[in-house]
Amino acid sequence: MNSPALRKLALKLAHPNIGVLPVVFFAFKAWQYRYPGQWPNMLWWCTVSNLVLGLAILFQNVRFIWIASLMLLVGIPAWFLDIAATGDFSFYSALTHIVSPALGLNMAFLLPRPRWIFLQGVGYYASLMTAARFATPRELNVNLAHDVYIAARPFISNFFLYTAMNTVILIGVLYLLEKTFVRWIHGNER
Repeated sequence: MNSPALRKLALKLAHPNIGVLPVVFFAFKAWQYRYPGQWPNMLWWCTVSNLVLGLAILFQNVRFIWIASLMLLVGIPAWFLDIAATGDFSFYSALTHIVSPALGLNMAFLLPRPRWIFLQGVGYYASLMTAARFATPRELNVNLAHDVYIAARPFISNFFLYTAMNTVILIGVLYLLEKTFVRWIHGNER
């Protein structure tokens, strides 16, 4: 981000208190899932990443700002596919999937990038998958931790192969996103 005008705008939006917004968006999702049997939906990776991003911005944790921002970016295409497959759309989800990644990237524009963020993002993903696998009911399939996504079943039915494939794709996408944004934001740094 070599443009002085973009950097000036980013600085205006970069106050740590902006972290309150993703936390509020997380609270909106908590309100959405307040009914009995729906609380496990709070463990969806984008919902958790919203909370992580908000707290990371508030407490100025550079590493988790980068990780949560990239994970939210990765979640955008999956969110659009889910809307297309299920028709399930909410205003709260738009805040989670559009506004929060924009806030996180704005912060990343101004912050140094810790090394190996893409691998740390995979560790973050693995921890969310593990939590969803053990803390959520199978029928909700939170974070696809129990079964192949219904729209993918005609193409692949083996859950472990599906999970391995998703993990390899995630590693590649996170690596490319990290490298792309670092070049765009910071030039040829590191």
